[in-house]
Amino acid sequence: MTKEMITTETPNWGLMPAAVITQLKKREWDNLPRLKARLKNERAFPIVISLKPPKTGNELLNHTLHFHEFVQAWRNFAFADMVQWQHNSFRHFSEQTLPVTLIIPNIQVMSEILGASARQQLKDWQKKLSYLHTEISKGMPMSSASSTDKIADSRQETLFFALIEICSCVSCLTSAL
Repeated sequence: MTKEMITTETPNWGLMPAAVITQLKKREWDNLPRLKARLKNERAFPIVISLKPPKTGNELLNHTLHFHEFVQAWRNFAFADMVQWQHNSFRHFSEQTLPVTLIIPNIQVMSEILGASARQQLKDWQKKLSYLHTEISKGMPMSSASSTDKIADSRQETLFFALIEICSCVSCLTSAL
């Protein structure tokens, strides 16, 4: 391997955990329409984020230090069980096990990955939704007949979605103050 083959510029592959968390926060958590769609199951989980593993042996050869840091960072990631790994063979290298995607199965895990602030925000939303749901449900008559169970379930779902809208509006107003 010659000196010319090794470059010091950052490659366009191999996203590190901090960059992925920043991307997740910006695209999913801080994006209110997308977050509401996730909460309302209009945009389904899981969220799958490509970690942009290297595609060729030359990419590895030109950035071996970055490759080792990339693999080690995902091995040490606090939520390593959410990382999907894949075996790849590259020319000039033996078979390598690479982190390829981060799979986030639900809103709870997303808040855990994003940290204390997101966890607290989700907890606050859940508390508000639970309170509103309990208070509003007190005035909703529920029938035990199976034909009306579907209507009651539909009302509950509609109520839940309306509560998400209310809580997101309240959150926007309080964060603007």
